[in-house]
Amino acid sequence: MIDQIREVAGEDWDIDDWEVERVKNSRIILRDSEEERRLTFFLYENEIEVELATVAEDGEIGSPIETEHYLRQTAILE
Repeated sequence: MIDQIREVAGEDWDIDDWEVERVKNSRIILRDSEEERRLTFFLYENEIEVELATVAEDGEIGSPIETEHYLRQTAILE
């Protein structure tokens, strides 16, 4: 599923080198260690919400920078 997420969002986000930090329920979190940013994918029934955020000093997700929405494609479900 991670590869499919990268394929869908890869057109808008340069995430090839980002590491998978967490996969939990309907969330996938990728982390860019170089620039201290996190990209969170919220997987809903018919759409994917993608939020780019900073990484706070305590290591948690910090301030949102940008949010995008994508229609969820059948391929992602498989």
